Amino acid sequence: MLAGAALALLTSSVAEARTPLPTVEVVPSPRRVRLIDTRGPIQFGWGWSNHYRAPVYQMSFEAQTSFVALSNTTWLHLSLGESAVISAVRPPGEETTPGFLGLDLGLGLSRYAPRGPAFVVGASSGPRWSTDRDDLRPNGVGVVGKAELYPFYRTVTELVHDDRNWLRRYLLSGMNVWVSARWDWVGPQQANTYAAGVGLDVGRSIMLPVLMAVDRRR
Repeated sequence: MLAGAALALLTSSVAEARTPLPTVEVVPSPRRVRLIDTRGPIQFGWGWSNHYRAPVYQMSFEAQTSFVALSNTTWLHLSLGESAVISAVRPPGEETTPGFLGLDLGLGLSRYAPRGPAFVVGASSGPRWSTDRDDLRPNGVGVVGKAELYPFYRTVTELVHDDRNWLRRYLLSGMNVWVSARWDWVGPQQANTYAAGVGLDVGRSIMLPVLMAVDRRR
């Protein structure tokens, strides 16, 4: 009996030894510093500038590249852009409408959860040029703070693999509204400008056909 019990126990142990153990797949976490997303909005708006004590038009084009993942939904981005502030009123006796141009480099944060809107905030600074001068040397400096909302946002990666119609890919995902506050020292004057408006991410719309063609060849 004892021998039989020992044999049964040994047989059970051998069977358990032959049973493969469950495997655990180790998935490496993505690197924090990497190319995450990119945007290239063209924006147009209206506001008020204390430079001219008058309403102004504000236009800008900016390239934004998210490259640091602070969390699953929050990214740090680098921005480089051009902007123009033009008075909506020509001063009496002046032949041209006053304004100035800017070239800005800065950093910002973008927060986006899949199937949700995207919020983007940033601050940038750079040189300024008066539009009434022919000299290419800057005659001022400025700082800009901006907040943007993309109601129907999708990342570039999501858009490349999105099977929905072109309206969402090329238009809705890039539509945005924005507000900005800036301080500019141009020539002898230094003053604030406040503006708000709408924009469209034209930069991504230009890149998407190329990225989709590359993705199909893989």
